Amino acid sequence: MNSIKQLYELQAIDSEIQENQNRLDDINRQVGESDQVLAQRANIADYENHLKDVRSQKQEMDWDIDELTKTINKLNEKLFSGKVQNPKELLDIEQDSKMHKGNLDKKEDGLLELLTEEEETEKKLAEATRGLDKMEKEWQESQKGLLDERSGIEHKLAELTKKRDEAAGSVMPADLKIYEGIRNRKEPAVCRIEQGRCQGCRLNLPVSQIQGARTGKLVQCTSCGRILYLG
Repeated sequence: MNSIKQLYELQAIDSEIQENQNRLDDINRQVGESDQVLAQRANIADYENHLKDVRSQKQEMDWDIDELTKTINKLNEKLFSGKVQNPKELLDIEQDSKMHKGNLDKKEDGLLELLTEEEETEKKLAEATRGLDKMEKEWQESQKGLLDERSGIEHKLAELTKKRDEAAGSVMPADLKIYEGIRNRKEPAVCRIEQGRCQGCRLNLPVSQIQGARTGKLVQCTSCGRILYLG
């Protein structure tokens, strides 16, 4: 087998290695925590914190309502007990009672709003939790598929690397050095000659270059510098 054909076959192995490596890099970027799952967990944490805050406010509101109710009952008891005879004192008690009742009404309205907010937040939390369960299940299935594919690609790359080392070892060192130099700058490094043209730059080749390539010698395209292969 001539050296140029060996380089052409080596290039096919290198291309397959690069293709598999690109896919492996893509898989590695996807393996790990899902941004969507992380965002959903953050949403759930926000709902839980908000729900905790609402329930804390609701408890404080319950205490305030309880205290106001007790105060109003005491004032009414005092107002209607008949023990207070002074008109001014009775008026003060009545005004105090009205003021506390006004505060009680506001507290009860606030409590109603908190109850509604608590119910809505519980619904949102439950919905978000269900959504997270679905996301995590899909993510786990996806991760398993990616990990299985990664394992297969890593095994394939190990085989290709061994095959590449064997193929490179059969090429003359000087030719291999030229090939590697071109490949580091542009791909493909080795191009077929078809209809008298270099398939790398698509330009017509001098007859002397075509004849040189036909003998199996290493000939580089005068236009693009790629190694010419006539096989």
